[in-house]
This record gives sequence, C-alpha cells and structure tokens, in this order.
Amino acid sequence: MNLELDIAHGNSSLRSGLRGSGQRPTASRPCRSASGTITTHSLRARPSPAPALFSANDMPDWPFGLLEPYSYDFLMVDPPWAFENYSAKGEAKSAKAHYDTMTLDEIKALPVGSLASENAVIMLWLAVPLLLDKDHPGRSPVGEVLDAWGFAYGSAGGWIKKGAKGGNMMGTGYVVRSGMELFILGVHGSPEHSRGHLNHFEGLRSEHSRKPEAAYEWAQTYMPGKRYVDLFSRENREGWDSWGAEAGKFDGEDA
Repeated sequence: MNLELDIAHGNSSLRSGLRGSGQRPTASRPCRSASGTITTHSLRARPSPAPALFSANDMPDWPFGLLEPYSYDFLMVDPPWAFENYSAKGEAKSAKAHYDTMTLDEIKALPVGSLASENAVIMLWLAVPLLLDKDHPGRSPVGEVLDAWGFAYGSAGGWIKKGAKGGNMMGTGYVVRSGMELFILGVHGSPEHSRGHLNHFEGLRSEHSRKPEAAYEWAQTYMPGKRYVDLFSRENREGWDSWGAEAGKFDGEDA
C-alpha cells in the first residue's frame, strides 16, 4: 500500500486506498452521550499514556487526522483484512471485491494503541480465516494485531446476522456456513464496564461489512458515558468520533 503523508492546516492525515480507491481517510467528531451501570475489570497494567496536553499536531506521522491521541475509552475497529480464498467464486464475495484491503503488517503498523486512554477496551472485528493460521494453528494473525496495538486479550463474541424477515442469515464458508461475524475484546489498563452483557447480539445484515446499530448500542451500554471512536468507519453517528476512507458513506441510509 502506498502511503502519502498529507499535512495541511497543522494536521496530518494518511492518504491511501483504504476501503475506497484514492480516497483520503477522514475523521469526524460528533457529540457524545450514553448511560448505564458500570463495574471495574483489570487484565494487566500498562504504562500510562502521554499527558493530555499532547496533541496530534505534535506527531508529524500521525495518520488519524483530527482524532486525539490517548483519548478514547472504547475503540471499535474493523480493519480491511486481506486473505486468500480457495475459488474464484469466493474471491468475488471477498472484501477485496468491495474495497481495498491491507496486509497484516500494514494493519499492525497503524498506531491504534496510541488512541486508547489509560483504561480502554477495543472491539476488534475479525475475519475468521485470520483467527488462527490454517497450517500453524499455534499462530494467530488477529492476536498479533491485538498485541502490536498494545492490548491484552479479554474475551470474544459475535454479531448474529438477521434477515429482513427475522430469520438467521447463511453466509459463506468451506467447513461450516457462517451466520455470524466475530469480534475480539482487548483490554488496556483497568477499564470500567458492565458485567451483565452477553457476548453476542442480533442485528440486521445489510451492505458488505456494514455493522448494525445493535453493535454500537451494545458498546455504549457495555461502557456507558465514555468516549468512543470508530476506525475504518462507514457511517457517522452521534456520540462517536470516526475515521476511514469511507467515513460517512452510509450517512442517512437505513441499515
């Protein structure tokens, strides 16, 4: 992937073909609101982030535009994973047929961990073929990304995909057919969060890779009243900052 640093008005942004050829990832900052019950959970301690006075303007290679470093308590991240399919039919349905993808090394190189507050959770959407290496199952490409970004493994869950008539959707798969999309929860520090949440939710399937409103509702009730960011976003929403080449693509469109 060819990366070109674009510096304008004192801010830097990454120009690339992420989910849209030739588009520049953009960031937006709507207002924030949420409520609910919280508790405290800790997996491992990590070094404290830089002082709050530090800003993206001080980082010449900062790829996330106006997003503020060390500021977000909940990060939802849906990388454009690249992986090989076994057939031309599979390739036609793959992510690369819909938007430009990134290699594992390119994804790991993004400073996503530098967006996290001192106590934060990441919801990392994953591609099942990258959960474990097929030939070396002791290796986890998704786990490598989580580790590169500085998060400990917390748990996992999934979005159960529903059709317009309420039935379960049947997706692709070579061993079993997938009816859900998986995510991993990573932890930085000792974030406060609900302990009453199930690790799955139901939501309507719509455009390729577009996440349902239920995912964002789940996040905001899991960690209410926090600061949220959506990376590789495709739709702006109240209460969330967003970044990505297709940020705002589905604004105003019902899922």
